Amino acid sequence: MGDGRVDSRQVRALAREHAKRYIEFDMQAMADANGSVISAAMLGAICGSGALPFAVEQYVEAIRSSGIEAESSTRTFDAARRAAATRADAGLPAASSAAAETPMEASPARPSLPAALEERIRTRVPATAQDLAREGARRMIDYQDPAYAGLYLDRLDAIVPLERAGSGGFELIESVARGLALWMSFEDTIRVADLKIRTARARRVLQEVRPSPGQLVQVTEFMKPRVEEICGTLPVALGKWILRSTAPRRWLTRLTGGRQIATSSISGFLQLYWLAGLRRWRRRTLRYSLEQARIGRWLDLIGRMARQNYRLAVEIADCQQLIKGYGATHERGAASFDAILADAQARQSRADAADRVRALRTAALADDQGIALSEALAAAS
Repeated sequence: MGDGRVDSRQVRALAREHAKRYIEFDMQAMADANGSVISAAMLGAICGSGALPFAVEQYVEAIRSSGIEAESSTRTFDAARRAAATRADAGLPAASSAAAETPMEASPARPSLPAALEERIRTRVPATAQDLAREGARRMIDYQDPAYAGLYLDRLDAIVPLERAGSGGFELIESVARGLALWMSFEDTIRVADLKIRTARARRVLQEVRPSPGQLVQVTEFMKPRVEEICGTLPVALGKWILRSTAPRRWLTRLTGGRQIATSSISGFLQLYWLAGLRRWRRRTLRYSLEQARIGRWLDLIGRMARQNYRLAVEIADCQQLIKGYGATHERGAASFDAILADAQARQSRADAADRVRALRTAALADDQGIALSEALAAAS
């Protein structure tokens, strides 16, 4: 639940336990170094393992007959084949000197902020948090508009006096600046559609697929919205009414089956383009209303706690890490978030309240089912 990754040590342990022979090396780095895709490295690893009764020439012929970047794919295949053959059962990464020589992509220049917003950050936000505030303001403009960035800075303005009251060294403003930027740019259906049709994403797809000159690439998006996501995009009153209803909700459920939208076609692209264009009405949607109310309660709690227990306020601010994604992922994170904050308010007068919140947050981030958190809450109840 933290950053979407499982502990690599657990993955390796499971692989060693269940594999006949364990072969490990960085296939992605090898593919990147040779200008190909990871599937070519995976095919080479399968060949090098000797698990299938095919000669090397048969693999190579299959690659060449596909006609997709045959030269670079063959080069990647051969490098991976040799790595797998020499690393079988060793369980250690295969070094790739070519990967180390791959030049890093230059970071794109950050867009400048409107002068009024830049001036607000420079004069009102503590120096240690100004870079975070600038990035947050840029994110708000990209997500919605400059007025939304102004709301973001208004909320940070309310945190600055708490630093002086808590005398904690600007940890609180830094944590809120980071968490607030992420929360205010929550992933609703409008945001998801917007990100899927961006030019930058199309470029990334082409970089990953590496098509031959003149070769067409078709992109298909797999989408499965729930009733809650659909209602979240509707005006507040209408969305609430449908969620409380029986027949209308049942009818809307028919739209929740998995859908495949080819965004490389005009009709598919226009569907998501229309949905992304709803951002101008986002402030009237049910999801926007709900998230702004939740953000307000979070900031109010931080404000109350900061005056009596600064460390606890910082830990509560850091709990925003649990609010992410959309759909079921968002609901699970929000449930964990609510449980931790309820526990924090019940134990706020205890000396170990901040440590308690930190431990519960760590437990909540340990798995996506909330099992560790439930055990941690039960152990201390």
